[in-house]
Amino acid sequence: MRQINEQEILNSILAREESRNFEFKPGFQWTELKSRKLKEEVIKSIVAMSNTPSGGDIVLGIVWNQRIRRHEPRGVNSKHLTYFTENYEQIEQQIHKICSQTPDFEIQWGEARIEKGKPRKRFIRIRVTEFSIYPILTIDHGKEREDTGTKDFVIKEDTLYVRTKKATWSSRKATWKEFEEVIRLTADKYRKQLKVRGYVKLDSLSVRLKEEREDYE
Repeated sequence: MRQINEQEILNSILAREESRNFEFKPGFQWTELKSRKLKEEVIKSIVAMSNTPSGGDIVLGIVWNQRIRRHEPRGVNSKHLTYFTENYEQIEQQIHKICSQTPDFEIQWGEARIEKGKPRKRFIRIRVTEFSIYPILTIDHGKEREDTGTKDFVIKEDTLYVRTKKATWSSRKATWKEFEEVIRLTADKYRKQLKVRGYVKLDSLSVRLKEEREDYE
């Protein structure tokens, strides 16, 4: 787990709102039963950002204040920070259990003084990298259900999650347009991989052979 400097933290939480590649979550204890739903929401966001162009950041320690209708940077406590800093492998293993492959992510932390004269607050940033070659699917459902009156699980099996393009940013099952985007990304990555391995497109090979034949003649 890498410590990041104060300016990086401030750039991540000040004068910013949630977006397709950026999400806020409150601090929580990964192993507590009462935090299980929030944990699964974070896992879902990690998977979704992995399938989204450029990946994204999830910052823990930010709480939505319904009264003033904005996010407040309250930080995480020492218990939260200790678990995330010392148990990356356990977190990675739990995420891997429900995914076709493990998302590429890094857990970072840092301290920042949000208000002048007030103590510094600590924040955790989960930096998610866009998938390398193949998109990531869920292969199992979670244990928690949505609190929207439906019986759907927070994480459903056999699902391609992405970050929505709509203004109400969320991690959700890909629509057809978003699925097309993932297909294009996958195709581009696969072509680059073939090129690295020494393969060429058939039409390019045909042109080269034709030129060599003409030179010989």
